[in-house]
Amino acid sequence: MTLELPTDTQVKQAMDDILAEAVRTGRTATVTAVERRLGLRHATFYRHYQPLITDYFRPKAQVGSQPTATAAGATDAETGRETMKRLRRENTELRKLVNIYAETIRQLTLRASEAEKALEAQAGVTQIRSWRQ
Repeated sequence: MTLELPTDTQVKQAMDDILAEAVRTGRTATVTAVERRLGLRHATFYRHYQPLITDYFRPKAQVGSQPTATAAGATDAETGRETMKRLRRENTELRKLVNIYAETIRQLTLRASEAEKALEAQAGVTQIRSWRQ
């Protein structure tokens, strides 16, 4: 089973779409959003498209997320509320990402344990368990 990866051109288009959507909605453009759009896991995406992420997407995303000049007539309280909303959204997105990573680590740990047991069984290794367990 081979996964057909998108071309660099397709990835750039997805990145540009996410950047445009971020400008339109006022949200922060994230690599996670690009990964979702392309249907790729983070590790796969980063492994195959790391130069595009660091050289193409992140500089544009940082420019787009820079605070803009306060709108005419906006008070500091309104600006503060908008900042808090943005920070809460980003916090929520980061918490979701941490949960995804934790689950991935859990699954990889289980797979490694299963592979270790299978290898030991195939090699004829006998485990001697401690009486203190």
